[in-house]
Amino acid sequence: KNIDIITLKDKKVAAIGSSTKKLLNKLGIKICMDIILIITVGIFLFNLLFLYRGAVGRIERRNQATGEYQDLGPVSEKEEIAFLEGTHKSLAFFQALIGAFIWSLIAYGIMHLVKYVF
Repeated sequence: KNIDIITLKDKKVAAIGSSTKKLLNKLGIKICMDIILIITVGIFLFNLLFLYRGAVGRIERRNQATGEYQDLGPVSEKEEIAFLEGTHKSLAFFQALIGAFIWSLIAYGIMHLVKYVF
């Protein structure tokens, strides 16, 4: 059986058969890009969840972990009105969506840069 060693920047990574090596060569950069995209989606979902919970807690002035009421940061007049109208959770979701998107773009850019520089 034909077995080759995959090297990545002079480090041995894995031993694979020749048919797998042909498949990897055909896919080329696709495998690395898929990993970067999967990590980026994970970062996006993680940030979306925690930024949403943080924004809701800040607008409601309530600690989401303990349930105690406390001042968790500045609340704008628009957020105060949304809280009184009961639409503050959708406002918090859009704030979290924008924040998660920005942080995910930053993470994607750094991973993409590291991939090509190093």
